[in-house]
Amino acid sequence: MHQLEGFQNEKNALNADLFIRLVCSYQAAPRILTHYRRKAFISDVDDYARVTFDMNLSSQPEERFNLIPDEKEMSGYDNETVFDPDCSVILELKCYSTQVPLWMLDLIRCFDLKQGSFSKYATSITQVFGSFQYNTGDRVAVCS
Repeated sequence: MHQLEGFQNEKNALNADLFIRLVCSYQAAPRILTHYRRKAFISDVDDYARVTFDMNLSSQPEERFNLIPDEKEMSGYDNETVFDPDCSVILELKCYSTQVPLWMLDLIRCFDLKQGSFSKYATSITQVFGSFQYNTGDRVAVCS
C-alpha cells in the first residue's frame, strides 16, 4: 500500500492504491485524452443540483499517463456529425437526490429540453480510431 505522503487523507491514498491495482490487473493503459471546456453552475438554494455546459470538445490518441493536451494533436468532435445541426454544447442537469428541484423542472419546460445521453469518451474513441472493437484477448497481470 502507498504511504499517505502526497495524499490529502487516507481515503485518497486507498483510492490511489485501488486504482493502481486495477490498472495492473486489467493491464489498462491510456488510449485517448479527451478535453473540453466546462461552465458549471451549482444551486445556492439546493445542495443537490447543478447545471453544466460542456463545449469545445476535442481529443487525441494518448499512450502515456499524460493529462496535458497537445494542441497540435487535438481534433474537435463537437460538429454536425456528432450533434444535431446548430448544436455544439452538452447541457447536463444533475440532481443528487430523487427529487428534482422545481427550478430545474422550469428550465426543462421553458426550453423544451429533451433527455438524451452522450459519452464524451466513446465519441472520442470513435472520432479518433473509427469503429472500435473491444479486444477480448487474455489478460495477464504484470505489475508487482
